[in-house]
Amino acid sequence: KQWYQRRVRAPSGAWIDGDLEKWEITETVIDGISSLSTLTITNSTTADQGIYTCDFEFAGNPTPNILEDTVEFKTRFASSEQKMISASDADSAVEMTCTLTGSEVQDSVTWMKDDRQLEEGGSVIITTTSNQSILKLENPTAREHNGMYTCKFNFEEEPSMSPTAEVELSLPSTAEDESEVDGSDDMDTDSQSWNSVAVTLLIICLISIGINIALLVGYCLTVRKRSADKPMSTVNTNTGAE
Repeated sequence: KQWYQRRVRAPSGAWIDGDLEKWEITETVIDGISSLSTLTITNSTTADQGIYTCDFEFAGNPTPNILEDTVEFKTRFASSEQKMISASDADSAVEMTCTLTGSEVQDSVTWMKDDRQLEEGGSVIITTTSNQSILKLENPTAREHNGMYTCKFNFEEEPSMSPTAEVELSLPSTAEDESEVDGSDDMDTDSQSWNSVAVTLLIICLISIGINIALLVGYCLTVRKRSADKPMSTVNTNTGAE
């Protein structure tokens, strides 16, 4: 039977007008019969989640048949923030917080730094609740900790829709950081110098070995030539009497 009217009701109970800016209702026609109605929600928020109802009225009977179908719309959003904690000049920390909003509870949370997964331990402390995860870095330095941090709320159901949030950490460089960099450069320079010395010594050794081999070969050839040029003595032995 071909239906002649369809209506979509929002979770609030109000009927949705397909011409509204936020909602768009489209139809898919198969073999000349409209068989699918799609509701698209743009710029959705947590206020849009809930049960949506679609009513189809069919013609062909004295009393139109009404078919009702419901769809649950869920939202998953992740937001992030960053703050510094300074207890003293020698004791400081940075906290990065990710918050999950929506109608569901995450299964787990993953923290990444520049595409490398972070593990809790040492100066890295991760605290996670049902809808929030806090990454705490104790005594952070610009050289070791600056970069892009990403938190991901993992869902076993429809994992491709697991939301993520990013926090960029940009701490100012300190004199200690700069000294470590300078020290690293000095070590690289010293290493290059020692490598040059080693290569030079190796070349000298190879040249010395080559010279000794050449002298030995020349000496052997000289001895052989002298032996070949030396005349051989003949000894005559008489065994009978005249």
